[in-house]
Amino acid sequence: MTMIYVACYKGKSLMSRAIMWLNWDIYSHVSLITERGTVIEAWGEGFFKGQVREVPFILSQHKPNTGVDIFEPIGIEEWQCAIVETMARSQVGKPYDWRGVFRFLSRSTPHPDGAWFCSELVAACFAAAKFPLLNRVPQKIFPGLVAASTRLRKVSTQTQEQDRG
Repeated sequence: MTMIYVACYKGKSLMSRAIMWLNWDIYSHVSLITERGTVIEAWGEGFFKGQVREVPFILSQHKPNTGVDIFEPIGIEEWQCAIVETMARSQVGKPYDWRGVFRFLSRSTPHPDGAWFCSELVAACFAAAKFPLLNRVPQKIFPGLVAASTRLRKVSTQTQEQDRG
């Protein structure tokens, strides 16, 4: 059976700590783990750079000792997993949504503009597959809310010992 997983990160960088502090949560980032084992994520880099990318490792470019909790969708159908992965892969190369992050933090109105932040991308992919993780628009979902979804079950935890960069 085709399966997709959600990875929720407990980041160590200054930006990750700020995200966790502002959201009163333990998670700073989320991504999708594909059936092939690759990771699709909206990844911000430096100041106002970044994009949706597909990388080979769950901890590519994350700081050492970053913890990652892995979740599986409960009751998702194979066709829905295929849609989640197809939707995510179709977004690779699209820009990271720094404005969306700031809109989210300021609680202002979402404005879809073709760019993504991490939890927005994950939530939108599941919504496209008729398997919404939460009852709210993807632009209003932060990493901790993804992990709190009753449609996901935690299956494992990983920690990066050294940077695979």
